[in-house]
Amino acid sequence: MPSRSGWAVGTIGVGFALAMAGCSAASDTPGDKAGGSTSTVTLVMGVTDPQGRPTTPTIEFFANQIAEASAGSIRLDISWDAGGETTDPEQAIARRVKSGALDLGWIGSRAWDTEGVTSLQALQAPFLITNNQLLSAVVTSPMAGEMLAGLKAAEVEGLGMYPDQFRHPVGFRKPLASVQAFKGARIRVLTSNASDALIRSLGAEPIHLNGNAYGQAVSDGTLTGVDASLGLAPALHGSILTGNLIFYPKVDTLFAGQQAMGKLDSSQQAALRTAAQRTAAHVLENLPATEDTGPFCSGGGRVVAAMDRDTRALEDAAQPVYRQLEEDPQTAGFITQIRALKAGIPAPTQLTACGDSQSTGSAAQEIPEGTYTAVGTKQDALRLGHDEPCALKDDGAQLRLELSNGEWAQWQSCKIRPDAIGSQGTYTSTEKDLVLHETRGGDTTLDWSFDGKSLTLKIRESDTPGAEPGSRFILNHKWVKAG
Repeated sequence: MPSRSGWAVGTIGVGFALAMAGCSAASDTPGDKAGGSTSTVTLVMGVTDPQGRPTTPTIEFFANQIAEASAGSIRLDISWDAGGETTDPEQAIARRVKSGALDLGWIGSRAWDTEGVTSLQALQAPFLITNNQLLSAVVTSPMAGEMLAGLKAAEVEGLGMYPDQFRHPVGFRKPLASVQAFKGARIRVLTSNASDALIRSLGAEPIHLNGNAYGQAVSDGTLTGVDASLGLAPALHGSILTGNLIFYPKVDTLFAGQQAMGKLDSSQQAALRTAAQRTAAHVLENLPATEDTGPFCSGGGRVVAAMDRDTRALEDAAQPVYRQLEEDPQTAGFITQIRALKAGIPAPTQLTACGDSQSTGSAAQEIPEGTYTAVGTKQDALRLGHDEPCALKDDGAQLRLELSNGEWAQWQSCKIRPDAIGSQGTYTSTEKDLVLHETRGGDTTLDWSFDGKSLTLKIRESDTPGAEPGSRFILNHKWVKAG
């Protein structure tokens, strides 16, 4: 990853020095010496992720720094996937550190708002921190120390904050790139009050699943998507990532239990803090300027872009979350400071789209709006087993499809029935996909192409109960554009 050497270690120390002040040093023990500790202590650190996830290199770097800074007097035993199959693995680690069952913990900052800690909530403010330059500025500011100091409310000591990867909406079968796409969706998030509030504000349902239960839900189609990073999405079976929608960053927190600090003499405590600070410097120096879509795309993933009007609608929908967060005065102050920092930082470069459906936004890739007509013939109805009376008339059913401003309606008429609306709702489109979100049903995904005069539609999949064969009779046509 490209270096960001402009972030000096001295600057990093400003925020972290304030946090370290919260870690009260144990009084010197008989083992203390000017040259270091004479005893060896093993600390067990619980980590949410299994080994091999994007956080692994950073955690292993921290382990090496502890060994070096303590001259071998501290041995770090990393307990990977320490949250196990629980639905709230990060909170499980936090509680085990508090109880003394673990010495150190490494979890996302998002988890702390369920544990009585409010000081880190601003990091979860929707669509606010969307590039690494801003994230770096936040975690190197005095706010970082104040945020970590808040972990005392959970009876642990904050040691460090480390930028991780940004969280995007990731769909399993279709893009999550509009208010319509989120409506009724079931999105897996790790347990967090702020994360849950965002998903609900967008009209979706936050789902807390982990381990085998998560894999089963993806397999049986009961989950619509997941909040995930480019690096993590493949491991979570996510395939369609909306590149220009960033929910929030993941920021990892390192913390110690009070019993763990009591095991260390003063030189070992200093070594622990030094290792935490060196790791912060290492992470910041190696943050990429932009997210790398290469591995995700080469592995078969698709990066799409939401249309501008949809991003604005989603941001508007998330405003109640801000009102909730800003009920806490400290959080409100942090959000104000972050906005001020953001005002002086250039907007992030949009991720390069990739895959079969590259965008939901550019004019060249939107399905052409207008009114289209087609005829559903008696032969079509008999072939499909569609026994609706209008369809079985000798001259068939006259069909009309209207697409305008993200909304669609389908009409039909015949000799025995006047022109009447059949179904309607909202739609989203990509270069090749048209997803019809029906007001009183589910979603239907179609392949589409347009030759300048006619729109050809073919259903690929539908989750509307009882949709077959009527939907194919109505939609699978070469539609003539009428206006």
